[in-house]
Amino acid sequence: MCSKTLLNNPNYTLVGPGMVVQIDASLIARCKYNVGQMVEPQWVFSIYDTSKELGHIKLVDDRRAETLIPLIQKYVVTGSTIHSDQWPAYDRLSQLGFNHLTLNNLKHFVDPNTGTCTNAIEADWSHVKKNARLHIYSLLLQCA
Repeated sequence: MCSKTLLNNPNYTLVGPGMVVQIDASLIARCKYNVGQMVEPQWVFSIYDTSKELGHIKLVDDRRAETLIPLIQKYVVTGSTIHSDQWPAYDRLSQLGFNHLTLNNLKHFVDPNTGTCTNAIEADWSHVKKNARLHIYSLLLQCA
């Protein structure tokens, strides 16, 4: 109920100019090592406000720009700095009024030139996946 009330608030946004938010999409609800009940894979998109240490997670159908950009525009204040990986769906963020910095996760955890990192959102993902895996699976099964 608290989450629904918060999300229905028209003023609910994360960060603002000069502040950093990290974004990432992740695939969840897959059965590892063929253990447990098989469920359909589900994409989840997360926005993590590093100043408030507050994350926003949303189930999404895919990770195309047409799906993710409207969510970013809805919840992140224009002028905010966004740190992300180099997923092509994020390419237009700078044109939309965000200070968008990317990181090549295969080369660095923190970009040595810009300081860009996605460590906070990766830690948030780890926490969510570890502590909510069974809850997420049961929700997905109910929705199927």
